[in-house]
Amino acid sequence: MTTIGIFLTLISILSIIKNRYNFIIVLLSFELLLISFSLFLIQASFSFDDFSGILNAILLLIMGAIETSIGLSILIIYNNSISQIIKK
Repeated sequence: MTTIGIFLTLISILSIIKNRYNFIIVLLSFELLLISFSLFLIQASFSFDDFSGILNAILLLIMGAIETSIGLSILIIYNNSISQIIKK
């Protein structure tokens, strides 16, 4: 599971660097980064036989969902304002 986490982390960081002007891709890359960190937390909690890592991973996934919903709402508001400017 460690190699999967490292691979997901590298893919998300490279995607953020490469597509820094595309807002949707950056949001998806941040979500992938949060998922890879939660994989690391789950693996650490299993190896140390501790339940707090799983709880932290769940909280991290909740934060990722909140971050994605806020980013998408900002994108929708921006898209609606641009389309109203173009229509006029």
